Amino acid sequence: MKKLSILVAGLLLATAGVQAQETETTTFGPQAGSFGVELNFTPFGNSVFSTQGIKVRYFFNEKMAIRGTIDFSASPRTDFSYDVVNQGTPDEREVEYKSKSNTGSFSIAPGFEYHFASFKRGSVYAGAEIGFGLQTASYKLTNDDNDATTTIKGASYDITSGGVTGNRASTSFGAGLFTGVDFYVFKNLYVGAELGLRFTTTTESKVTVKTTDNVGDTVLDETIDDFGRSSSFGFFCEPSFRLGWTF
Repeated sequence: MKKLSILVAGLLLATAGVQAQETETTTFGPQAGSFGVELNFTPFGNSVFSTQGIKVRYFFNEKMAIRGTIDFSASPRTDFSYDVVNQGTPDEREVEYKSKSNTGSFSIAPGFEYHFASFKRGSVYAGAEIGFGLQTASYKLTNDDNDATTTIKGASYDITSGGVTGNRASTSFGAGLFTGVDFYVFKNLYVGAELGLRFTTTTESKVTVKTTDNVGDTVLDETIDDFGRSSSFGFFCEPSFRLGWTF
């Protein structure tokens, strides 16, 4: 234990020495023409590092920067279920149902930052951004008994069965004002926090349902027009530190 304490103390002193030397010879903060990349840092959470898309910044000078966040994902899933038909008859058999659902999302949020106050290791900034999001969803159900197929676009579940929840395709738009702070731990490595005011509206897409029988003839072909629209407006605060680096 004594040796471990001496080792930890030595490491802390070495780190302090490096920081002191770096402070004397290094200029902290954004420089003209530099890029920044960020991820979320939650030191006491279940997931220490996480991303809400790829966030990048470009500094025109020490005060002005453009930024943008891009995020995309895809989540395919296949499920199997079984049922017995004609139970208790000579034609009794087990039928396998295979369902495939797929959801995907894409979002982009460009913005502008103005760093209006600076200190030795960082700066305070404010800015504005807009955002656009798109979510896709589809569903397909087949069985090995009569080869009937149900295909749904606009939802990731069988919307005709009722009582089943899932994702709906949608589009969203948002805009916001924000303020934040960057603190440079080392020359090109910083942590920060951000809060602001944001408005977002989301509209679900229409859903098309098509069912074909075992010979490919269309049994059902309809569009479900019911959709929802939701909006939100209020203050936001990111639930984690921003950890970024510039180059």
